[in-house]
Amino acid sequence: MSSKTNSKKQIDKFNRIEKKLKKYGENFFSSLCNSGGLLNYKSSHKDIVRPGISLYGVDQKDIGKKIGLENVITFKTKLISIKDVKKGDKVGYDGKWKAKKDSKIGILPVGYADGYPVTTENKGYVLIGGKKANVIGKVSMDLTAVDITNLKDTSYESEIILWGKDLPVEKVAKITKNIPYTILTSLSSRVKRIYL
Repeated sequence: MSSKTNSKKQIDKFNRIEKKLKKYGENFFSSLCNSGGLLNYKSSHKDIVRPGISLYGVDQKDIGKKIGLENVITFKTKLISIKDVKKGDKVGYDGKWKAKKDSKIGILPVGYADGYPVTTENKGYVLIGGKKANVIGKVSMDLTAVDITNLKDTSYESEIILWGKDLPVEKVAKITKNIPYTILTSLSSRVKRIYL
C-alpha cells in the first residue's frame, strides 16, 4: 500500500469518527495534520494543524519547495585546532581514517554529545567557505575532524557549516542513514542557540 493510499485511509477513518462524535453533540477542536499533512492534504487541515518540522524549513519530499519553504536552521562552528599529519598517520578513535598523503586536518569542537551524528564517520562533510571538507575518522563525544588539505584559505576564523542553507539537514540525514527529525531533536543543550 502506498503512503498516499494509507494516508487517505487514515483521513477517511478520522473523518468518520469525528462525524459520529459531532452527531452526538460533542463540541471539540480537531487536529490531524503534521507538516506532511499540512503540505499534502489540504482537505484534512481541520481546526488546528501542527507544522512541526516545516517550521525549520525542512522539506523531506520536495513539496515545500513548491510553496517557497526555506531552510531556517544553521548549525555552525569554528575550528579549535589545525594540524599537519603525515602520510600513513591515523586519525580518531580506532584509527578509522588513515592519511593517504601528507594532509592538513581541522578539529571542530562538536561531537555526538552535541547532537552531531556519529554515523557521519568517514562519509559526511561540512562546508567551509562553501567548499566541502570531508569528515574523517570517528566522530567523538566532543570533537570531529575534517580534512582541510585542499582548502588553503581555511583559518581559525573560518565559519564551518555542519548543516544549513547550502547543506540541508535532509542531506545530512540521508548521508548518515538518519531522518531529519532525529538529527534536529538530538541537538543538545550544549549547542548555543541564536534566534534571529
